[in-house]
Amino acid sequence: MVVNQIIIYRSGADGLPLGSSSETIYPGNTTCTVSGSTFTLSQAPSLNNYPPANRSNLAYIEDSVGIELDYTYTFQLPLLGGGTFSAADRTVMPVSPIAIATP
Repeated sequence: MVVNQIIIYRSGADGLPLGSSSETIYPGNTTCTVSGSTFTLSQAPSLNNYPPANRSNLAYIEDSVGIELDYTYTFQLPLLGGGTFSAADRTVMPVSPIAIATP
């Protein structure tokens, strides 16, 4: 399987992106390397219109964030025939809210 792109986006109530101005796209087969507490991506995002600093994490009004993987799969068994197919999978979840304590 080859990952063609990873899209992180602000999601609407239907689970779909709210538009290209609310998404960050990582092209190609991007990998993440961890060294201690430092994360390094093999490729920078082509668009960075929805960086973490712009995501609302206030309780009861937090953003819903979606992640979409676009990929191409190549069949490995000749019994099923050769070839490839492209697909996309996505998931949506709320940003972890931060509770603000009041005295």
